[in-house]
Amino acid sequence: MAYLLGPSHSDLLYSLERKSAKDPWSRMEQNYDYPANIWLGAETGLLKSVNLIKKVATNHFYKENYGKEQGICCMCWKNQQKESLFVAHKNGVIRQFDMKTKSFLELHKQIPEFESEKETVIGLQTTEKAFISATSSGHVRLWDFDAKEPSISLNAGANLECMTFNQNSDLLATGGKENLLRLWDINSAKEPIFKAKNVRPDWLQLRIPVWITNIKFLPDSDKVLTTTGTHSLRIYDPKSQARRPVLETEYSEYPITAASVTERKPNQVIVGNTRGEVASFDVRKFKHVVRSYKGFAGSVRDIVCHAQLPYFFSCGLDRHLRVHHENSSKVVHKVYLKSRLNRLLATDGPIEADKVTNNSQKRKLDEGEDQVQNKEEEEMWKKMDEIEDGDSDFDSDSSEDNYNNNNQPINDHLPSTKNSKKRKR
Repeated sequence: MAYLLGPSHSDLLYSLERKSAKDPWSRMEQNYDYPANIWLGAETGLLKSVNLIKKVATNHFYKENYGKEQGICCMCWKNQQKESLFVAHKNGVIRQFDMKTKSFLELHKQIPEFESEKETVIGLQTTEKAFISATSSGHVRLWDFDAKEPSISLNAGANLECMTFNQNSDLLATGGKENLLRLWDINSAKEPIFKAKNVRPDWLQLRIPVWITNIKFLPDSDKVLTTTGTHSLRIYDPKSQARRPVLETEYSEYPITAASVTERKPNQVIVGNTRGEVASFDVRKFKHVVRSYKGFAGSVRDIVCHAQLPYFFSCGLDRHLRVHHENSSKVVHKVYLKSRLNRLLATDGPIEADKVTNNSQKRKLDEGEDQVQNKEEEEMWKKMDEIEDGDSDFDSDSSEDNYNNNNQPINDHLPSTKNSKKRKR
């Protein structure tokens, strides 16, 4: 487990008391001169970084501005180099965190006409020179990094719950409760270029409610994946004439709250629900679950796949960061981070130390120890005195004492142990 330094003095003392030498995650580094693998946003407004190789976790915040009122709702990278990230707080403030300085920048943006009591930030994405923010009231805005006011603003409908942007096609996708999937062209965002249609009623002819929880653009394709609160996965094809999903399946019986796709495996989809159930699907065989993953306890808020390695990361309400191998159902890493976690971002770096280098280092150490032992033995033999044949205490004359007058060994006249026992009886 990892006991992090809390924001208050009492939390600091509490974490220091619970430190243990046996637990590698119990130590806390004060200097931030290390590359973190994962960045997580908590409900308490703290940005947490985790280094899986060094087993170090750290809290980051801006001038003691933390608390449930400033909880982190969304996170995104500024560019593909992943040198900086944006964080959207519950009060409508968007801040930028720099990886080099390991601190928040002074400049921040406040979403205009934002009411924290009535709406929340549900989406944050970036383009080449700007970032896009979306709120639950349906307001989607495109901001320049240095501008004070948004350059583009559109209304995507009330009860908006998710928003995502595809940089390859400049398409923006939105959806939510009773808010069907819509695709917008960011260059001309007056009207949506695609608007989905609700699925057909069930076998009782009852209407299926619209509740989109996640939207993902499938890699190397124009198709769009959506997950719903009615435990359904649907794939839409905007180029086809059908406005309804071309593929559909169901998973478990609970709302799906997290989903992830990656360019490394364009046909793979990993989803998680409110009960802590996580599974992977193959788009080519969409009706069947490929693999189920274990080790979860509570609602899963976010899932992110590694860009190069076959691992994926997950976080949720149970305050744990978990790392799974895609081909194994068991947990590879599990880190306790003391706060409810909403969002996470993962870098492209390694998550485990290189085993080849470790083995070579161990071999070098073993060879060095063997050489030291050999030198010590040689020195010991050199210090010992050499003994010649004439210096022996047992010469040929003394050997006669071991025989009696009849030239028989003295030991032959000694009674055996068996005979001695019989005589005693």
